[in-house]
Amino acid sequence: MAYRRAKLKKRNLKRQMQKMGMQTENIDGVIEVIIRKEDEEIVISQPQVQLTAMGEQDVYSVIGKGETRSPTSSQDTTEPDVEIKEADIQLVSQQAGVSAEDAKTALIDTGGDLARAILLLKSQ
Repeated sequence: MAYRRAKLKKRNLKRQMQKMGMQTENIDGVIEVIIRKEDEEIVISQPQVQLTAMGEQDVYSVIGKGETRSPTSSQDTTEPDVEIKEADIQLVSQQAGVSAEDAKTALIDTGGDLARAILLLKSQ
């Protein structure tokens, strides 16, 4: 009987939220949520995340165990996040009329997007 009452309350709550223009949905497949502060990061691994849309705003609810770490421990500045091919560097260098080093830097800055890298270099 208690289960049935709880199910009815949940259904009524959903109806009331819809009347107020609120919609909720679970976001599946989330691996990690990072909250970056000036002096530290809070990392929540394998969280449960729910999105509540309220008019023009979205509210994300995150449930999980957070771990605090320094901001530098999550960023590896020696290796780019994307693989930059030598052929891409040469193409960008030729098209934009810049050195290979400048072309590589632009490709890293644009996440490997050739067109954006060329436009970035030509606009400088």
